[in-house]
Amino acid sequence: MDPNQKLVRVAYHGGPATPNPSDASGRPVAQSKPRTIQFSAAKAGGVSWEWDFGDGSQPSHEANPTHTYASYGTYHATLKVTYANGEQSTGKIDGTAGCTAPDARANVWLLDSDTGVANHKVGGGCTVNDLIDDESAWPNHGAFVSYLNGLVNQFRKDGVLDNHEAATISKEGAKSPIGKTPGYKSIFDGSASSLAGWSQAGAGQFSLLPDGTLHSSGGMGMLWYSKQEFKDYSIRLQFRDVAPEGHQANSGVFVRFPDPRTPLDKRPEGCSTTGAARTAPEWVAIYCGNEIQIYDGDSGEPQKTGSVYNFDPNDLAHAKVTPKEQWNDYEIRVVGQHYTIIRNGVVIKEFDNTPGKSSSRAGDPPTDLRQFFSGYVGLQNHSDNDLIEFRNIRVRNL
Repeated sequence: MDPNQKLVRVAYHGGPATPNPSDASGRPVAQSKPRTIQFSAAKAGGVSWEWDFGDGSQPSHEANPTHTYASYGTYHATLKVTYANGEQSTGKIDGTAGCTAPDARANVWLLDSDTGVANHKVGGGCTVNDLIDDESAWPNHGAFVSYLNGLVNQFRKDGVLDNHEAATISKEGAKSPIGKTPGYKSIFDGSASSLAGWSQAGAGQFSLLPDGTLHSSGGMGMLWYSKQEFKDYSIRLQFRDVAPEGHQANSGVFVRFPDPRTPLDKRPEGCSTTGAARTAPEWVAIYCGNEIQIYDGDSGEPQKTGSVYNFDPNDLAHAKVTPKEQWNDYEIRVVGQHYTIIRNGVVIKEFDNTPGKSSSRAGDPPTDLRQFFSGYVGLQNHSDNDLIEFRNIRVRNL
């Protein structure tokens, strides 16, 4: 519109809104509880609801019920919604009781400790690691040990673990600091509400899929957690390469960058007042923080997964490449200026962000200008040929 014009009214000439209960959703409440599904009628609307969970159980009349299935599998739930005008509409919602993105580590881990026990499959696509909740903020150590022993005993009865494996996990659990040390906090759990703390900078976007996955698209940009900055921490997430045939995902996790929303005239002279960072917020992360690379291609970009981009490259052998479409566990520990990058339980890079190191790309600020002791985290989207998906993002203070 011209500055001298004003909008007087908007006239809608279509029909009434079309109720669609099939817009409701259902997904597991947590990785460690894959058979417990949180259903939500938020997108279906209405004033009353009737859920049939598809397993012969009693119906629920809550808007957003939680239901635990006895067995793994995909269930065809039915939702009947009554709207304010008395109209009723029914839709189908699939609820999958199982692990969409199973833990990819070879062994069973208890927080930071490798038990040495193989990470056996349990059922429903899940593994032992998936079902052990070692990341929550347990009230005390004893509560975790009691929970773990009960779970391990059930694994033994079910034939998932033998006696030696069960005893080893119980022993390692008793020695672990779980319940004495901070647990992980979810900053993206797959729900739309958990995206409220995130902001998109630059081109492109991440879209939320029905199964709680973030899917990249468009040009180069960054989705960053703008709600909080972190000091010393571990960030864990899952990613997978979903690039089209003939291409590989090209992405990364940005760490330790300052707030890109700060107006240019309020920034101290340095990395965020250099080049593109002056006007493009995503370049504040590129110039001031560090990008921990994700790229498994055998050609093209020479810096592979685990590289500290432009400062300490990884080759394919050290990247521990996995097939496309396979979910990977990725952990980045940032303590002081020391970075540890872990893929599927294996350390693939250690890096010291000490002063005096130059970027391999001309014009980029050196490490001297990247000496922040706290900062934000973000995810890179690159292009429609470099597609990637993320899920289950959480942070633990160290």
